[in-house]
Amino acid sequence: MTQDKRVEIAYRGPANPCVDAQPQKPLSPETARVVALSAWRLPGRLRLTDHFNMRVGQRNFDIFDVEYVIRRGTPVGNAVFCRGKGRNNYKYRFWGKIDGLGLRVVFAIDATQDYHSAPLVILITAAWDTKTGSRKR
Repeated sequence: MTQDKRVEIAYRGPANPCVDAQPQKPLSPETARVVALSAWRLPGRLRLTDHFNMRVGQRNFDIFDVEYVIRRGTPVGNAVFCRGKGRNNYKYRFWGKIDGLGLRVVFAIDATQDYHSAPLVILITAAWDTKTGSRKR
């Protein structure tokens, strides 16, 4: 009888180790829209945070609602740089209407990843324009 000697290895470095780890310049909200939408296609990458996944269930929205707001909505303010705890990204806010109700979306773009060839978009949260932030379906 032979023993299984496999070892599990987990890489803990940057998401794309082939890029320079220095943060890039912030994007304009309109350029951030283009970069974020490219993450829905290859070679872009989407990362859904635990907070985002929790809010999906609580607030009754889905990833298609988020994509629609990024695609057709209005940017709210400029980029905000977030650093620390494994973060080097620019956070963006967009607002749009779906079926007559406003939805606010917050996402980030990792500033250490190439914006053109392999953007990493992090979906943070979304909330409806209601008192509780949720929508009854």
